[in-house]
Amino acid sequence: KKLYNVPDEKVIDFDVSTFSDISEKLEKFFGPLYEAITAKRVIAVKWVSFSDGETEAIMHPYLLKQYNHRWYLIGKSEKNSINGGNGYQGILNVPIDRMIPYSKDSLVAEAPDEVYEPYDLECFYEDLIGVTFTPAGPQKVKLKVTDVLKPYIVSKPLHESQTPVKEDNTFTITVHINYELKSLLRQHGKGLEVLEPLSLREEMRKEYELLAEK
Repeated sequence: KKLYNVPDEKVIDFDVSTFSDISEKLEKFFGPLYEAITAKRVIAVKWVSFSDGETEAIMHPYLLKQYNHRWYLIGKSEKNSINGGNGYQGILNVPIDRMIPYSKDSLVAEAPDEVYEPYDLECFYEDLIGVTFTPAGPQKVKLKVTDVLKPYIVSKPLHESQTPVKEDNTFTITVHINYELKSLLRQHGKGLEVLEPLSLREEMRKEYELLAEK
C-alpha cells in the first residue's frame, strides 16, 4: 500500500558531491579498494599529493570513509617509495579523487610479502574529527562559547566527547588536534574561544591576526 504521494519536484536534498572527476574516480577505485579491505590484502596505491607530487605507499587498508564531500582510503602505511620521501608511516588517509592507476594493468597492486595487520580503527575514530590522525594522539581541548552560540553547541556538540557546558560557558572535547578540528573551530568565528592547550590557542590567535591583516 502506498503511504506517501511523491511530488514531481525535489523535496529532500542530500549533501553530495557533483564534481565529475570525483565521481569518476570513486566509480573506478571503490570496487578494488573495497575488495582489498574485505579480503584483508595489503596493497600498493598511488596518488597525487598537492605538496609532494606523485606518491606511493604500501597500505593495510581498513576503511573507506566519506568526509566533507570527499572519499578517503584509511589504512596503516608501511613505507613511501617515490620521490625519495621521508615515508608515510602509521595511519594514513588517501583521497580517492587524487588516486592514479598503479600501473597500466591495475589500479592497485598487491603486496604479497606484507602480512596484513588488523587494526581497531573504531577506537581511533572515537577521538577524531575528520580523517587526519596525529602522532600526538587525542588531547583535551578546553573551549568557551558566547551566550549566543551556547544553545547551538549544546544542541549539536562539536564531538561526542564534549562535556556539558558550564555556567561560565566553558567545556572540553578530547580529540586529535588536526586540520579538520581547526577548520571546525574557525567556522564559529568570534563565538568560540580556545583556552587550552596554550599551543593551539596561540596558533589560532596567529591565524586570526594574519586574517585581519589580509
